[in-house]
Amino acid sequence: MRNLFTFHTDSGHGWVECTKSELIELGIADKISRYSYQNSEKVYCEEDCDGSLFFEAYEKKFNVKPVLKPVLKPVFTDSYKEESPIRRYDSYSPLV
Repeated sequence: MRNLFTFHTDSGHGWVECTKSELIELGIADKISRYSYQNSEKVYCEEDCDGSLFFEAYEKKFNVKPVLKPVLKPVFTDSYKEESPIRRYDSYSPLV
């Protein structure tokens, strides 16, 4: 499993990007809340509970902390100025 993960933010929240297969490998796919989002195989774990759960499981399994790579905010048009496109993805479900 890789150890570099992208952290996405907007004006109100942040998400750690990972994959559903990584959540399965860590044994937490069924513990991620509906406050996280998914788009195909990519999962965006909300920064508070699910992001913390991801980091704790990763560190426990690999005995090393994962590294976050921040994403620079793109220049949004006025209509997207305060909201990440991630918010329009489907809520996370381990079954989808």
